[in-house]
Amino acid sequence: MEEFILKSGSDDEEVRTAARNDLRDFIEREEIGITTLLVVVKYAHEVKNADLLDAFCERVADLIKDKKVVEVRKIFGIVNDFTPEEEQALRDEHPWAFED
Repeated sequence: MEEFILKSGSDDEEVRTAARNDLRDFIEREEIGITTLLVVVKYAHEVKNADLLDAFCERVADLIKDKKVVEVRKIFGIVNDFTPEEEQALRDEHPWAFED
């Protein structure tokens, strides 16, 4: 990643494009845990590195794409603190989010 950060600051568009492609390949190839992904997302946001932020946010989005609410909660370690009544109200209001 250090190499990506150095290359992403290059004045040469070809170098920056190759760095973005290499980073995406790295992210797809490696088994990076959700905790690490989120740490890098936060870091990329803080240092205002849009390419790094985009690549890692894309990976997080891929992890939760087409997942049920319960699965997303599990991935992020979210405890469901809704009462059964509150959850039913959400299901009624947003049925698309709870479709099988």
